[in-house]
Amino acid sequence: IRKFGGDAAEWHLRGIIQHHQNVSYVLAGSQAHIIERMLDKGRAFYGLADQLQFGPIDEAHLSAWIDGRMTKAGVRAKGVGAAIVAKAGPRTRDIVQVARQCFDNCTTAGHASEADVTQAFEDVVSEQEALLQSMWNGLTGPQQNVLRAVASNLYGLTTSASIKRFGLPSSGGATNTASAMIEAGYLVKSSGNAGYSYENPFFCRWVERETMGDLGASVSPA
Repeated sequence: IRKFGGDAAEWHLRGIIQHHQNVSYVLAGSQAHIIERMLDKGRAFYGLADQLQFGPIDEAHLSAWIDGRMTKAGVRAKGVGAAIVAKAGPRTRDIVQVARQCFDNCTTAGHASEADVTQAFEDVVSEQEALLQSMWNGLTGPQQNVLRAVASNLYGLTTSASIKRFGLPSSGGATNTASAMIEAGYLVKSSGNAGYSYENPFFCRWVERETMGDLGASVSPA
């Protein structure tokens, strides 16, 4: 809505909703920062909609579902679902994308392993190369350095080690840049070493794989 129509589109949709008496609307999305922004005071949906948080699908349930679907379709996949969830989680769409790629890669062999999961994840990253490169090119130097620091997951973002290694201006500057990256949908708050994680796991892997060479960082498949 924001990308194609801006504020006018939001207010137009609000007007349509208010004139309907027997219709219920569910506006769903996986990018929480966009939804929260749409509900801010002064925005079209302020006070109009209830915000409902849905957590990830239960890992055990989703893992078993993936194993069952792949096996039923001719690819033995015992334990592969759990590996896919661990690799691509927590967003369901990312997990399903890796699962689909893993299945496609393994149809000839008729079975899948954890090594195939790693390859499938790398294949998805490679398929998105042009998009991920474009995303990277659209960022400023400080933003790129913050993303590299988070991708490395070695130190806290505001520690002296991170500031020195990744050329960050200061702890305050790094925090401000990270907050802006959260607002833009690149990062989310987490309990990891850096205090942040990527919204898109494929972008994280691309940054690790393609932009760490000058730091001497390892880029081997995780």
